[in-house]
Amino acid sequence: MPNVTIFAPGHTLAQPEEQYEVFIETCNGLCVDLIRAEPDKVHVIFVETGKHAIGHPGYIEIKLRSGGHRTRELMGEFMEKLEAAFEKAFAAKVRIRCFAYEGEYIFARN
Repeated sequence: MPNVTIFAPGHTLAQPEEQYEVFIETCNGLCVDLIRAEPDKVHVIFVETGKHAIGHPGYIEIKLRSGGHRTRELMGEFMEKLEAAFEKAFAAKVRIRCFAYEGEYIFARN
């Protein structure tokens, strides 16, 4: 963990490969360096959505383990920087939601 899922319409995600790479590097860096995730535990996936209806064209959902070092202020900084990276890469606004779970309630494989 963290699991970062980016939902956006195809036309929003239709950017040059370099922009994806920069966004992914930034996202991974924020996960590892800022919120101190283990490098081999970061998971980033893009989900192309259908027609956009209401709200921002992008939505990012982050699921992660809660931890004493992951304060409200730190997570606010994480989301602010992730939002800026998304807007730079995809020229679109994004809504971000983080969900932190206690480790004892996470069951996982691989």
